[in-house]
Formats: sequence, structure tokens, C-alpha cells
Amino acid sequence: MQARIEVLSEGSYADAFKEGMSWLSDIEDYKEVTIKVTPRPKSNQKTVAIIYERKESNHE
Repeated sequence: MQARIEVLSEGSYADAFKEGMSWLSDIEDYKEVTIKVTPRPKSNQKTVAIIYERKESNHE
């Protein structure tokens, strides 16, 4: 199952990426993660998308 978290970040691309990485501690049992940093037009903000695939759960 794929899930997505989006947050806004200010500052450099490196800062935005670090913010995305900090969300990984809140996500359990992921097997693949993509972090996309996209600038917002006419703004210093960037959208950070954390897209992850959950591991299959055997105890549903």
C-alpha cells in the first residue's frame, strides 16, 4: 500500500530534504521511500513529498 505525506519547508533544498527525512521516524514498516522537493512558485517555500510503500503485514 502506498502512502504520501506532504509538508511545506522554508530555506534551502538541503533543509527541505532533511525535514523530509525527519518524518521517516514517524513512519513504521516502510520498504521503499521517495522524497521529492519541489519549489513553490513566487515563494521561498518548497513542498516536500514523502511517498512510501508499506511492507506487507502478516497480522491484519
